[in-house]
This record gives sequence, structure tokens and C-alpha cells, in this order.
Amino acid sequence: MVYKFLKNKTRLYNILALYILLISIVIGSSYRIIGIKQHFEINNGFEHYINMASHFWTNPGGYNFDAGIRMKEKPDEYIFTRHPKEGITGSFENEKGWEFILSLIFKEGTKGVQNLAMVVVRYQVMLDLFVIVLLFWAGKSITGPLGGGLAALLYALFKPSIVMVSWVSYYYWAIPFSALSLFFWTVIYKPESKEYSLKISSLLFFIYGVVMGFAVSIRLNFLFLPLFLSPLIFFREKTLKRTLVLVFAMLLGQGILLAPQILITHKYYDQYTLSTRGKWHHVISGLGAYPNSFGIEGSGDLTAVNWAVKRGGPDLNKVGIQEYDKFMKKEAIRLFKERPDIFLRNFLTNLYAGITITPRDRTQYLGGPVFYGIIEGRNNSDDALLPYDHKVLIFAYFFPWLLFFSFFIIFFFQRERFWLFTATAFQGLYLLGILCVYFPPVANHTTAYFPVYVLLLAISLSAFIKAAASCTMAAYSCRLREKQFKNWSAKAKEYFCGDMVQAYSFSAGRVHQEVPASGIKRNTDWFVLCVIVLFSLTSFILLRTLKYVPSVKAEQDNSRIVNNILNSATNGNFELWSGGENTPPDGWQYDFGKGGTVTRITEKDKVKYGQSSVEIKPGNSGNTHLMFQITGDKLYYLLGKTIAVSVWVKSDNTIKDKVSLLLHNSIDPAKHIVTYYHNSGDWEKLVLTYKVPDGILGMHVFLNVDKGVSAPVYFDGVGIEYRDEPAG
Repeated sequence: MVYKFLKNKTRLYNILALYILLISIVIGSSYRIIGIKQHFEINNGFEHYINMASHFWTNPGGYNFDAGIRMKEKPDEYIFTRHPKEGITGSFENEKGWEFILSLIFKEGTKGVQNLAMVVVRYQVMLDLFVIVLLFWAGKSITGPLGGGLAALLYALFKPSIVMVSWVSYYYWAIPFSALSLFFWTVIYKPESKEYSLKISSLLFFIYGVVMGFAVSIRLNFLFLPLFLSPLIFFREKTLKRTLVLVFAMLLGQGILLAPQILITHKYYDQYTLSTRGKWHHVISGLGAYPNSFGIEGSGDLTAVNWAVKRGGPDLNKVGIQEYDKFMKKEAIRLFKERPDIFLRNFLTNLYAGITITPRDRTQYLGGPVFYGIIEGRNNSDDALLPYDHKVLIFAYFFPWLLFFSFFIIFFFQRERFWLFTATAFQGLYLLGILCVYFPPVANHTTAYFPVYVLLLAISLSAFIKAAASCTMAAYSCRLREKQFKNWSAKAKEYFCGDMVQAYSFSAGRVHQEVPASGIKRNTDWFVLCVIVLFSLTSFILLRTLKYVPSVKAEQDNSRIVNNILNSATNGNFELWSGGENTPPDGWQYDFGKGGTVTRITEKDKVKYGQSSVEIKPGNSGNTHLMFQITGDKLYYLLGKTIAVSVWVKSDNTIKDKVSLLLHNSIDPAKHIVTYYHNSGDWEKLVLTYKVPDGILGMHVFLNVDKGVSAPVYFDGVGIEYRDEPAG
């Protein structure tokens, strides 16, 4: 009975895996239907994409801006047609593939923008279910039925993808093309089996190139993916001739689909290029997303424009994108030469957030690495993950380690699958790396990584499960047969691969000998593995030791900058009220409950320094506070330093713990440091001593008055300065 089970277990596992696939499709479709009801959204600009789809077969890439505006004003009256009467007034710079798809799926005469949006959503649901199938076969190809079943089930429950399906946006459409690429490298391309001749393999690579060429028209980040993965062809083919032929066929197929995109751009912009958009200003914007020493106060496009103008650069709104981007290129290169450590630090921060799909401060991933029913993220009003959802953060912390050790497990147990796993990881590294070099990985820009993430997770989990089970069964088998422990390694490998009939025999005289994996040269594999290990260790040591050491003059400049963040000159004494006495003082923001007020006070007995102070009266509901944001260009100089934040407070309040000075950070907003006014009735100096963490992305100073206070509260003389003593 047991022997019969072992003999037919592969068939049984495959049948179970197919049942899991069917269940995953049912569960996935259900969650996506629910997600559409909860999150359905038509992104801004959809009207113009409809207009481009209408014009595509007469003027590909062109659109009529005024017609799009009219459509937005009266969305229910619009009727789709492929023969519009109005001419075109402009063209999108790049990524024209979505309007081509829209022109195919929209029916002539369909009325109403809402109805057209629902057509898109239906196709997105069908495509996402198709992705479940693709990931199933990809996972099954690497770690067998367990890997395939896990990949299908995890993607069916993957919240970021479920939410993206409900958004009518071209950002979603990168997901199925990414899954198709994974399917090709893990299921179709199998040189180890010698199944296909060079002609057939060349044809397959040509078709793959064509698909990736069209993918570029959806998202430009697919452009260099085939080229980036091409070295894997050499390691798997082991011959230069076949490698060159296959790479040529792949790039030829991609080039055939890139050519019309280039010609369309040339038609409208007289340039043989895929895009005329600016690129280098994103580098400056990316720097502004984190603390920096370059005076960049935020990551918005307008921030970058203003930053360029302040430095004598051209105004984008006056000179256009070309001249503006030339200036930003020159500045980006100069800044990199000046402080490469900041670029490296930001890149590593971006890459970690991208790999783990974990939001940090302004970076949101539609709920983070959340799987319905398995890992539930914290829900709030906009259904985003709060940074202090510790379960998700713990999972994100272990994911890179899970992935790292899975490489060694698969290399040891099933070496012929090692390159399939490597191809998957390399695709994810490419899709994240090209963005994370200069910008935080926001969800919309990195949707192509979603199927890669789920597949990597499924493979890693199944590798650990299979390794544990195989080692246990091999040890038990060796225990049954005396003096056979020397064969434990070979038995564990065969159990892992699923060949349990050969691995274990009830015949006492049968001893298994390890057989090298066919088509794989051991020396090449071990060389590559050693390179990966050495590269990882070297990178870890380098990144741990690389740190910018400022000069004495730089330290003095840093101290001056810190001490000037809040002082009498920068409204630490509340002297500047450009908006009037009943508005917040310059540089400050306020929030108050019903009836709360923030007012300028000039009475001498209520002013500690200068000519004015601020009075805060809370309302009947909610607290009232003033908030000062320490922007990234200032926060940079606080990283790793101990600072003292202080303020003078006066009030006739008699109720305990109602008036406070508070510091919020972006690492964990649930944890903050606070000190309270002791209700002396006279001026008291509240001081918070704090060592600023290196990884902090934002910090705010709060002057807070809780509801229920018995008297108005007066604040004056806010300051920030270096402190030599340890933080309390």
C-alpha cells in the first residue's frame, strides 16, 4: 500500500496542485470583485486616453485636448468612436500601448465614460486571473506542485494586486507582461532538457522579444529587461554560439516592436527616441524624498523646479523640458561627485522598501506585503498601511533572508532549477533597480514587481518546506537501515526532487548513489555560487563601513544649520505672522478641535522673548496644537546626532498633563517623546533631549494643548541645538 502510494505520489501531487489552482482562481476572482466594489477608481486623465484610443487608427499617439476636457465635463454623454470628427492637438511623449489596447477592447458606439471604465476593469480582472495561472506554472517549474500551488494561492490573496485591478489605469498593465516574462524564463526556456533545436529556441526568443517590445509601450522600464537577463542564457547554454544566436533573435524581436514607437515619437517631436520626457529632474526629486544636504525640501515636481530656479537654472514653465533637463543632468552629476554616500544610502533605502514591498514614510504600497486571511495590514481611512504595523514589518524584515537562504537550498537540492530561480530574482532586481537608483518605489511605478515578489515568496517558502521534509524523511530512512547515514545527502536530494521511490527502497540490498544533475557543469555552478556569496559578503562589509566623515569646517557649518532651524531669526520666537494675528505664525501649521484658536499675543507679561508669543486655546472636542515640520534638507544634519528641543511655556492651567512639547518621527509615529508643563503659573522651559535615528525620514515638533485645559497656554522661544550629553 505504501509502495503504491510512493509510486503514484507525483500524479497525486499534480492533481492536488491543479485543485489548488482552481480554488485560487475562484478565491482570486471573489476578492477582486469585492475589491472593485470597495476601491473602484477612474484615475485622472482617463478621458485623454479614451480620446487617444479613438484617434489611434488614424493618428496613433495623437489626442485632442479640448475633446478630453469636454468628455470630462459631460462623461455620461460621450459616445466612443474610432472615426472622430475633431483633429488632434498633441501627442503623449511615450507609453502609447495602453491606448492601442483600449482601441481594441472598446466597442464602437459605447456610451458613457463609466461604461468604458468598466470594460477596462473586466479585462483587468481576467488578466489578473491569467497571472495566477502563469505564476502557478512558473512556481511548479521551479519547486514542483508545492511551489505552483503556493504561487497561485498567494497571488490570489495579494492585496496590492487586488487593489490595482480596481483602478482604471495603465499602471496595472505592467503586471501581466511581467508575469509573461517570468513564464518564459521558468517554463518555456529549458535548455537543460535539450527539448528544442536551435531554430525552435530562436523562434521562441524572437516571440519573447516581440512581447517585451510591446511591453515597453506600456511601461518604459521593460526596455532593458531582455538585455539584462541575457547573461543567464550563456550560463544555461554553456556555448557562445547558441547564446549569441538566441540573444540576437530576442533583441531583433524587441526591435521590431520598438521601431514603430520611435517613428511615432519622431512624427510629433522630430526625434528618433522612445520618449521626450525629462529624466534627470527625477534624480533631484528622489533626493528630496529623504534627508539631504542639497537644500531640496521635498520630492514633488514643483519642488525640483523651484530648486533649479534658486540655483540659477532655467524655469521649466518658460524654457521647456529639454533645456530644463540638461541643467538637472549637470546638477545631478555634480551632486553625485560631491556626495556619493547620500546617493548610495538612498538607493539602499529604496531597494529595501521595494524588495520587501514595505512603505516607509511617504512610500505607500497599497497596504504593503499583505495577503488577505494570512497577513492583515492595519486599515485606516484611506486603506493604506501605517508604518507601525509591526506584523507586516517583521515579515518584511525576514523576507530578504528567506530569499537569500533559498538560493542555497535550491542550489544544493535541485541544482538544475537554480538558474530558473536566479532568472526570477534578476528580473525583480532589474525592475526595482532602474527606479530605486533615483526615486522611492511608489506602488504605481513598480506594479511589474508584484508577480515577481509573489513568485519569489512562494518559491522560498516551498524550498524551506521541502528541504525540512526531505531532510526528515532521509534521516528516518537512514535510521531504518543501519550504517546508511553516509547516503543521507543523496536521499534528501531525491526526496526534495520528489523521486521517493528511488530514494527509499524496502530492499535492504539497494544503495543509492548520487547522480549529478544533467546538463549542469559542477565547476561552473560552484563558481557562480562562490561569486554570489563573496559579492554579498563584500557588499555587506562595504556598506557597513562606508560613512561620510565631515571635516572640522563642515561640522561647524552643520552646527550652525541645526541651531538655525528654529530660533529668533526663523520664527522660534513667533515674531513673523504674515497671514495675520489669527492665523498660524510663519513656518508653522496648526490643527484644532471645534472652538480651538491659535492667536498672536503681544502683552509683555505673556511674552518671553521679542515682541510676541503664541496663545493656544483648545476647543470642546479634540486637541489643539502647532506643528513645525523639519524638512529633509534640515533633518539631514540631525541624523545620528543628539539634539535638545526646547520651548518656554506659561499658563494658569491647573490640570495635570494637558500642556506638552512633543516630537514625532517617521520610523514609528506610535512612539514619540514628550515632556509636560508642571502648572507653576510662571514661565517653564520644557526640554526634550533626543538622539535622532540614522534611518529617520521625517520629524515634527508639536506644541500641544489637550482639550479640558483650565486656562489659555502661551508658548515662546522654541529652539533646536546640538547636545553633547546622551539623550534622555
